[in-house]
Amino acid sequence: MRKHLKIVLWILLASFVLWGGSSAIFSSRQESGYAGTVFGKKVLWKEYEDNYKAVYNQARLMYGEKFNQVSQYLNLEQEAWMRIILAREADKRHIRVSDSEVITTVCNIPLFQDSSGRFIPDIYKRVVEYALKVSPREFEEEIKGSIKITKLKDIIIKDVSVSENELALAYKEKNEKAGADYALVSVESFKPLVNITDEKISQYYQLRKQELKTPARVNIEYIPFEYASYKTKNEAEDKASDVSYELAQEKQPDFYSVAKKFNLPVKESGLFSMQEPINGIGISYTVALEAFKLEPGQISSPIKSQNGRYIIRLKSKKDPYVPELSEIRQAVKDAAIMEEAGILAEKKANELLVDIKQKLGMGWTFKKACAKLELEINTTES
Repeated sequence: MRKHLKIVLWILLASFVLWGGSSAIFSSRQESGYAGTVFGKKVLWKEYEDNYKAVYNQARLMYGEKFNQVSQYLNLEQEAWMRIILAREADKRHIRVSDSEVITTVCNIPLFQDSSGRFIPDIYKRVVEYALKVSPREFEEEIKGSIKITKLKDIIIKDVSVSENELALAYKEKNEKAGADYALVSVESFKPLVNITDEKISQYYQLRKQELKTPARVNIEYIPFEYASYKTKNEAEDKASDVSYELAQEKQPDFYSVAKKFNLPVKESGLFSMQEPINGIGISYTVALEAFKLEPGQISSPIKSQNGRYIIRLKSKKDPYVPELSEIRQAVKDAAIMEEAGILAEKKANELLVDIKQKLGMGWTFKKACAKLELEINTTES
């Protein structure tokens, strides 16, 4: 039991100190219908997006007006993954949070109080809906999840102590380096050996219909305020604020007219999903997240991204759907060939492994054994 608790404690410590360690826990699968895996179980995009919004809103509340200054130093994607990991552990332990605990926590947040410390429902509703752009119900669910994670941390830390030697050993294990020689059995080399019939293509499609489902997509028009186009970041941000103010003065703002007034271009992204790069902007989760919140015709406030700020107008939305086989036949065929080639490559690799182990048992070196089997040797960096 103590050993199990220490393992979980190291996961908790990673959220504070060992940034970068999470890559060993999950793997990104943007090309699939899910965001990644945690402990072998899929994390759907909805779960990832909900947790990203939760850590984003926590950061907004924590830093307030300074959020834009410190956001470049935050790794919200990694914090979202850590929240998913801890939330799943809390659910596994059947940790519960009552409505009264959520109410008490919300009422004690200073941002929702007046100068005397009294909770003001109108302030709460305005901040949550207009600043954080979520409903009070969604925000309260985020708070509930945070309380659950805090309870998990309290339970674990209460029963566990870590000695200096254990910390030193963990540091050594994380920072020690090693190099390795390896022989690659390439899947690509087996693709010409695969014969995929129309029947196999159809079977592959039928078995993986839901995995082939296209995600929801949106198309936006946007006015860019990219830092590279201005002398300073402040100048870009001030111009974005001026344009946003001008748009806010009109009940039905004309996006193109306002942009023309400030001698700024309006660009169009084309359709993109939450996990795809945005044409002309690149990968920007903050812009994508805002785009999916808008309704057609709605205009956003300036959105901060890595390269600058963007004011966006949602042009259209396209719901997710399963494409017909005729639409994606070549992609399905390629995927089926790759799968078959992978099976052949794995079989060959296992046969070679038996030969290599036999030669190693006879005193051969790994390099000599691979050379005998006409395998090319590669070496990793430390």
